[in-house]
Amino acid sequence: ASGLTQDELRRILRLKVPVIVKLAERKHRLTNGRLLIDGVDSVEYDLDSYRKIVGVASESVAVFRGTLYENVVVGRSASSPDAVRDLIASIGLGDFLGRFEHGLATPVGEDGRQLSAGERQVVGFVRALLEEPAVLIVDEGLNAMDARTRELVLDAIRRYGHAHAVLLISHDPSILRDSDEIYHLRGGRMSIEATLSSAGAPTVEHPASSRARRRLDSAVSTA
Repeated sequence: ASGLTQDELRRILRLKVPVIVKLAERKHRLTNGRLLIDGVDSVEYDLDSYRKIVGVASESVAVFRGTLYENVVVGRSASSPDAVRDLIASIGLGDFLGRFEHGLATPVGEDGRQLSAGERQVVGFVRALLEEPAVLIVDEGLNAMDARTRELVLDAIRRYGHAHAVLLISHDPSILRDSDEIYHLRGGRMSIEATLSSAGAPTVEHPASSRARRRLDSAVSTA
């Protein structure tokens, strides 16, 4: 697919952020235009396959009665506890499991009541990465984490962005500090910052991340 023109991108970003995310997840259908993933119209994928391509870590994470392990793998292809532990360790959150007496086998209680809001978001983030989606969307999915955990997760996101497309959505400028481009949505209008330097944070150049961003930019094509 061709890259978006600025006018096309503005039309897309005038939508409310939750609508954009739901379109990306295929929870809403486009009435005009197409959503392309690697040049293929998203509707040509069966839904199960598509949701392996696009992973979403949200602010509010659905957690059910069961163990940490069961809540990470729910709705995903079978992954062993060892594979989940390895993924958590690769993110840099090996110490996260140390908070729980029985590790991944720890029961989380009815509706995950034994977990803090930040711990629920960690579960959601690991769940989103489990099948290594080509596009990772983090929609306010870090805002309840403690500062140390957030930095570890952000570092994992930076590394993930070297070979994948990542879209971060947040009201916190510090979470976006290493983004290649920033789009501000205010009152249905969009403004663009090339970097975060004008927001008071240092500019960090990641050529591979730029390639991943361009991949995401070309994922939506208007008819």
